[in-house]
Amino acid sequence: MCYGGSGQARFYTPKTREVFSCNSLKMPILLITIDVECDKGPQWEVHYPMEFRSVMDGIPNRLMPLFREYGIRPTLLLSPEVIRSDECCRLLERLPDCELGVHLHGEFIEPDEVPSPRRTDTPQLMYPPEIEYQKLANLTSLFEARFGYRPRSFRAGRFGLSRHTLRFLAELGYRVDSSVTPFWTHYFEARGICNYWGAPIQPYFPDQRDPRKPGKFPVLESPVTIIHPQLVRWPRWLLRRIHSRSQWHKKILRILPGGPSNRPLWLRPWYSRPEEMIQVVNTVAELSPPNGTVVLNMMYHSMEVIAGASPYPQTEEEVQYHLQAQECLFNYLHQHYQVTSVGLSDLHNIFSDRNRHR
Repeated sequence: MCYGGSGQARFYTPKTREVFSCNSLKMPILLITIDVECDKGPQWEVHYPMEFRSVMDGIPNRLMPLFREYGIRPTLLLSPEVIRSDECCRLLERLPDCELGVHLHGEFIEPDEVPSPRRTDTPQLMYPPEIEYQKLANLTSLFEARFGYRPRSFRAGRFGLSRHTLRFLAELGYRVDSSVTPFWTHYFEARGICNYWGAPIQPYFPDQRDPRKPGKFPVLESPVTIIHPQLVRWPRWLLRRIHSRSQWHKKILRILPGGPSNRPLWLRPWYSRPEEMIQVVNTVAELSPPNGTVVLNMMYHSMEVIAGASPYPQTEEEVQYHLQAQECLFNYLHQHYQVTSVGLSDLHNIFSDRNRHR
């Protein structure tokens, strides 16, 4: 069963062409990468005293049973305030079959930590390089002190990689980053911008100077799975000339079928309806080479499974829509593909081996 946007339960039956256009020989790898933070409000405001209902209730009681049913190994990317919580860490370290990594919201860690921040708006690309590096190093040390090992997977808060982030991650021992969002531009205050148009939709070893380009840097980039149905087959060099508010982008939308209603589709509940996520899966599978590795990287926030703890589901009915949308997708994947699930850092060995055997 799936839910419609109104929250009313309904069954979703894929169209015949969707079922038979799938290649049953494809064996996609499914990643579920979840940004784990303190509970927030409809405007991303932090509540005080700080609450962690999404960690203490949402993850163990709502998400993990669903993941166990479908054999999914999620990756939980922990923000500093979560790692500082004794009760959160006791619960997280006991969770079976999941990977723990880190997620940087710089307001919550030194240097220049913000006491009781109202929001976590500042992406790390806005920090001077020496401040960004020290925040990453402190976050890594905090995780290691709590869990007894170093984290290997990372996502930047607000997807805001700087020109230096990948180098810093390599120096600190990280194996995989998941901050790139193809077909998407992030705009921040003070003219900050992070543009990922033209990035590959499958994992790649990036160019150190431009994370949108494949290169030979040792930290694997596993982009969030996003497609633009009308543009996904365009050359990447041409897409890199676009950003979401550019004149190029506006002109292209005017000439495409559907006009400005065309939009990128995320593999992400709440952002996309179940049938749209299925469209994303089938498109990514069709674009992959025969016998190639197909990776599907779904992301969302832990707070999305608690009503009113993020800007997304505000009612319990909407939370159930979020969960049922995932279940609908997982059902479809298991019916039409030979799907496996791994942690985010596991991808590094998979893609390193693939490159060695080319």
